[in-house]
Amino acid sequence: MDPRQISFIHIQTICHATEDPNKVLKAIQQILPEKYIDEVSFKKKILKGHYGNPIEFIETKIERKEIVSTFVEKLLSHLNQMSNMTNHADNLDSKNQNIYIRLNKQYAFQGLIELCSGDSIRIHFRLKKRMKRLSRIEEST
Repeated sequence: MDPRQISFIHIQTICHATEDPNKVLKAIQQILPEKYIDEVSFKKKILKGHYGNPIEFIETKIERKEIVSTFVEKLLSHLNQMSNMTNHADNLDSKNQNIYIRLNKQYAFQGLIELCSGDSIRIHFRLKKRMKRLSRIEEST
């Protein structure tokens, strides 16, 4: 994936009542490029779960080219599962120029990057132009 193809990166996750918000935020920061951690700000919203339990929604949008580029490089260098992205549904929305991946929160907290499909850190890459197939993204890495 060529970082120059990306307009912005939107990262979001949910912190359940049983989770420590500081640890969830740290998990997100662990996947960010270390030199830009202090430059990425987060928005937090308190929501109510199905049973009235508090849920904290945490998100950020990264638009600076240097941060986007460094983030993509870090992600690709740690993510040895790029070929497995095709096994995860809805990774590529070519009509709307989007790529979606989910990273395991527990692994991220430990500084590891692992794709998952459950409770996760959701990452949305907005592309500048359409990509017809996911394999084209993999080929450009």
